[in-house]
Amino acid sequence: MSVKLMSIVFDLSLAPVDKLTLLVLADVADESGLCWPSQKYIARRATISQRSVQRVLNRLSGAGLIRVEKRTRADGSQTSNYYHLDLGRTK
Repeated sequence: MSVKLMSIVFDLSLAPVDKLTLLVLADVADESGLCWPSQKYIARRATISQRSVQRVLNRLSGAGLIRVEKRTRADGSQTSNYYHLDLGRTK
């Protein structure tokens, strides 16, 4: 958990669902802002649907607050993405 990142998120002017989703990411991120929770986990923690998670992640990515890095297993199947929180420039 990155308390520093969570503190930054609390100070951002975002829609409530976007802020809550970003808080979930910050809660599981390391100090560098990297995390890899599944969309199912994010949905459960934020009490929103997985489709809503996808929409919010797209908005956060479009706003430059996160970078999404797709990951695959050795067999080619998809696994949870890496999420890089880019919040340093917001302060």
